[in-house]
Amino acid sequence: MAALKTNRSVGLYITLTMVAAFLPAFLVGFVAARCYSEISSLSAFAFLGLFGDGPEKIVADILGSVVVFAILVWAACIAYGIYVIVLFWGICRDMNVICGKHNLGSSLNYIVVVLLSSVTLNIYYIYWSFQQGKRLKEAEGAYQAPVIGSGGFHMALALLASVPIWGIGVMVYKIRTDPLYFVRNPMVILAAAVLMALLWSLDVVNRAVFMKDVNALAGAYNMQQGGGYAPSPMMQQKEGRSLLQRAQEEGGGFSQGMGQPAPSIQEGYTMPVDEWMPDAKSAWKPKQGKAGYLQGRRGEYKDAVIPVEGELMIGRDGRECQVVVKRPDVSRKHCKISYNGEDGVYMVTNYSSNGVFNQDGDEFPQNIPVACSPGTTLVIAKSGNEFLLK
Repeated sequence: MAALKTNRSVGLYITLTMVAAFLPAFLVGFVAARCYSEISSLSAFAFLGLFGDGPEKIVADILGSVVVFAILVWAACIAYGIYVIVLFWGICRDMNVICGKHNLGSSLNYIVVVLLSSVTLNIYYIYWSFQQGKRLKEAEGAYQAPVIGSGGFHMALALLASVPIWGIGVMVYKIRTDPLYFVRNPMVILAAAVLMALLWSLDVVNRAVFMKDVNALAGAYNMQQGGGYAPSPMMQQKEGRSLLQRAQEEGGGFSQGMGQPAPSIQEGYTMPVDEWMPDAKSAWKPKQGKAGYLQGRRGEYKDAVIPVEGELMIGRDGRECQVVVKRPDVSRKHCKISYNGEDGVYMVTNYSSNGVFNQDGDEFPQNIPVACSPGTTLVIAKSGNEFLLK
């Protein structure tokens, strides 16, 4: 799979959208200015046809200029429409690639989205925005790239941005039942136009956030495809030291070389995803018969080797858990894993109503320790994270 595009310009999209939105106003202003210019220079003699061009010639000139300008505006709007379709077709494709890697669903082709939104008066677009925002938020944890939007955020913006479409329908109905209503109430038209313009601008915000989030996740995806982890701000070096060095200095239980035992994890030390990302090549190896370890199979800890000495907690709370997964479907304290070095058996306790599952999809009972042999896969809810008990 080729690298995903990460540099879609949000600024260019907003600029072109604003220009396209005001083109009809430019056309009206051009027509008014052209008419005013011709009428102001039209003398009574010219109007009577005694000197110069008659009114027919002037009207023809005005109409000719208006038609040429209208064609240019129409062509510009068509070009903008093609630009938007191509832009969001690519965004939908990249979202499917990004989310598909972690089984987070898919989006229809953007052209189909446009058609369904048109025939449902934008109702489908509201649903689509919610689904895609939810998918991207779920992908945030898998790629450790900051995502601005969420399902509710995008649904709210799409809902408000759809009001002008429904408002136009109400206005058409009002004109059919009372043709002179807006003539008698011109301020209603003005207020409605301003309100619709403001609400419509929320759709620009909605799409711009989609673009920004997909850019961030695409960069993280490219890094993972290249064999590394995403270089998000949360995973950069701090204070001149690598994050792995910081974890080692604070007793994180990892060593520089393969096969070298490391200090045990200090009590209370956590290994949150947003502060530390393990490197499988320099991972800790357990002492024979004394400790176990987890190997990340999927998710943000993929290929990482994490020691289990004593008890290890997986969850969202960095203060209580040694392995932190900041995903909405992961509980504050999701599950506990302990290892009996004498028997070579793991004990897994599921504390979350969202569930811990084995490789066959069977859910662990809640709050009851379950003995598991090495080779068992733990699936953490629907977070896209899986760990192998080694």
